[in-house]
Amino acid sequence: MAVQSTIDKKEMQKLIKKLNEFPEVIQKRITDGSLRAAAKVVKNAAVTYAPLDTGRLRDSIKVKKKTKREMRKDGDDPETETAFYVGIDTDICWYANIVEFGSIKMSADPFMVPAFENSGMEALDAMKKYFKQRVEKEAEKM
Repeated sequence: MAVQSTIDKKEMQKLIKKLNEFPEVIQKRITDGSLRAAAKVVKNAAVTYAPLDTGRLRDSIKVKKKTKREMRKDGDDPETETAFYVGIDTDICWYANIVEFGSIKMSADPFMVPAFENSGMEALDAMKKYFKQRVEKEAEKM
């Protein structure tokens, strides 16, 4: 089975040109929203793959924006870059890593890795769709 996602380069170049005409705050909102749209697709896949027992594991899967401090720690520039990640809220479910990777007493039941592996193209499509809609919406306002 083949999975495919395409980008019209000319259309994307036009959208990026329009994006660059907006104030920085609007540019940031659009790029953040695009990344969040992609991360939500991965999150939804992880929720689908997560084993259901009490529901705590599924409830613990969250999309979070990296803080400036986290970005600096990872060697990223928080002034020019934005990052979102899909992860586990350990306050809700402390044992998620045991489920994902297993332990001496329990075999692994991966849900995060398959979510990342199987939702990449759908996440890219969601990011493109959001980006296009927001750029066009903001362009209409100008």
